[in-house]
This record gives sequence, structure tokens and C-alpha cells, in this order.
Amino acid sequence: MITDPPFKVSVCMTSYNQKRFIRQAIESVLSQKTDFPIELVISDDSSNDGTGEICDEYANRFPDRVRYIGREKNLGMMANFIATLDECTGKYVAICEGDDYWIDDSKLQQQAYLMEKHPDVSLCCHGHLTIKQGRQVSTESLKGPDIRFLSGNDYLERPVSHTASYFFRNSLRPHPFPDWYHDLKLAGDHFLVLFLSVNGRIAYINKTLSAFRTHAASYSNTVRMLEIKTDYLKNLDLFDDYSGGKFHEAVEIVKKRWELIYHVYEPKSYISRLTYFVTNFDVLVKHFHLSEAATVFLRYLVPVELKTTLRRTFSRSS
Repeated sequence: MITDPPFKVSVCMTSYNQKRFIRQAIESVLSQKTDFPIELVISDDSSNDGTGEICDEYANRFPDRVRYIGREKNLGMMANFIATLDECTGKYVAICEGDDYWIDDSKLQQQAYLMEKHPDVSLCCHGHLTIKQGRQVSTESLKGPDIRFLSGNDYLERPVSHTASYFFRNSLRPHPFPDWYHDLKLAGDHFLVLFLSVNGRIAYINKTLSAFRTHAASYSNTVRMLEIKTDYLKNLDLFDDYSGGKFHEAVEIVKKRWELIYHVYEPKSYISRLTYFVTNFDVLVKHFHLSEAATVFLRYLVPVELKTTLRRTFSRSS
């Protein structure tokens, strides 16, 4: 006899050295108002700043709602994320990383209601705020109706929302994940959405229900940019094979977009890069929105080397 899991929703929270933010993340989960039981599964990846102690405090205060897993040895971002997902037993899984938080106490109730109403939906997401250095810098949402339904093709060509908005059917994610997913260096959340989209539609609630923190980091290093491109395109091809080519046309479009965006960082002459841009101008016209196209155009027009020099000059003078 098949029985329902004790918790309808498991909230997956991973953390590493997020002492400044983890309380707000946990409190935003515990403040959710639902007519069904939820559990919060927190896995701290051997932090050394006191994050684990805070997680343990909440587990002791709320033993019926919070389950804490303290890693004695650092597993790394993807390994910890996958291992924590495996601990989630709910019919649905929601994600809230330790430096993000939810801003609406009905978030889980809204998403569960939508998923119950639409059994063909594998994942539900929504709009979010972006917080940088403690200040709100943007609000991300889609134009259109209160609820939109998207396919994997739609998501590939125009990724929407952020990890803290993800709410999905636990049974529809890979069990287990393919080996290459364990080795991802970036975009683990992005490929999780793609896995889920193989088995159903994506529902988008056009409300701002969560906040995503972005931390100061420099992406000006051209070697780093090219590594990002190579890694992502490799994994995109692996996903294309995994899905049996279900979204092959969209995958090829995304690859063309990424090649045009990142070719500007190739160690070639300014004229060579500009020639590549002109040769592939049709990709810009067909597959970029106007604002995106303008950004790409300016990247090719102003040499990367000049921007790097100017950035260093201004940083020294400030």
C-alpha cells in the first residue's frame, strides 16, 4: 500500500559561510502559512563562520519542522545540493538557498494550489527581487497574465526566475541525476529546470514572492568568461543527449547566442572579433531582444582591453 509522505512540501536549503543571511532565510520558510505540513531540510557544507551553529539552533527549537544536516567534510556546491535533495521526502520540493529569502508568507500555498490544479506542470516559479550589497537593485518578472505556462523550449531561449522561486514535483526530477550533472561548475539550478521540463510544463506566477542576493564578484577576467562558455555549452550538449533531442532546435539557438556573446572575449585581434560579429549579425537580429542586441553590439564596438584598462584606472583613482 502506497502512503503519502508525512510532509507535502520539503524545503531544500543548502548553505556555506552564510552566517549573515541564514537566519532571514530560515525565518522566511518558517513564517509560511499553509494548510499542509512542510519540513525544512538544511545542509550546511562544513562552514567555518558559525553558520552551522545557527542551523543547529533552529533544528533544536523546531524539531518537528526543521531537519539539520551538518557536513563534517566539505562536499562542494553540487554534491551538497544533490545530497540534500535526496533527503527531501515531500511530494513537492521548494528551494531556498541560505543567502536568499522569501517575501510572501503565502508563497508555498500559492504554488501548491497551482500544482494540484495543473497535474501536467512539473515546476512552478515566480518573480523575484534582486538584492545587491543590501540594496534592492531590480525586480524581475514577466509581462503578461497572472499565470503563464512555458515549455522547455521557452525556458531555454529565455530563462525566467531564480532558484528561490523553484517548486517542483519530487517524483519528476532525475533519480538519480546523470553523472555529468554532479560535475557542473555552474548553472546547476538552470539544468534542474531543464530536467523537469522534459516531463511537464513550467508554470510562472507573475508575482514577486522571493528575494535573490547577488554578491560582489568580478567577471572581467576573459579567461574566466571563456571557461564559463566552454563549460555551459558542453553541458548543454550533454543535456540534449539526455533528453533525446526533445529541445534540440532551442539548444542550437542558445549555442549560437552564447557563441556570439562570448566570442568577444577570445584572445584575438579587435578586427578579427569585429569581423566575427559582422559575419554573425543575423544571429543578433533573429535571436536577441533589442536591449540585449544593443549590449552585445557595444561589447564588440568597445575593445575588451580598453574597458579593462579604464576599469583599473578608475579603481586606482577612487
